[in-house]
Amino acid sequence: MIRLFKHYVPGSILLLAMAEALILLSSMHVGVSLRFITTHPGAIYSVGFLTPKAVIFAVVILGIMTAFGCINGIQGRKARGEGSFA
Repeated sequence: MIRLFKHYVPGSILLLAMAEALILLSSMHVGVSLRFITTHPGAIYSVGFLTPKAVIFAVVILGIMTAFGCINGIQGRKARGEGSFA
């Protein structure tokens, strides 16, 4: 358990969030590269510096996933057979 903003968060949840953030960041770069490499290879520079846009995308998607309850420890406990299934 790691204390974050006066709340205890399991290390596995932080690891999951970091892995998903990495996947979201890389998916933005791969998506833009695949979009422009096939049709107009020179147009990829018109997109500009992509990292700030990718970070904003990842933060928004992670925030939405947290708000909808996609990132929590209950699913992990249910998969291991702990806790109630109600």
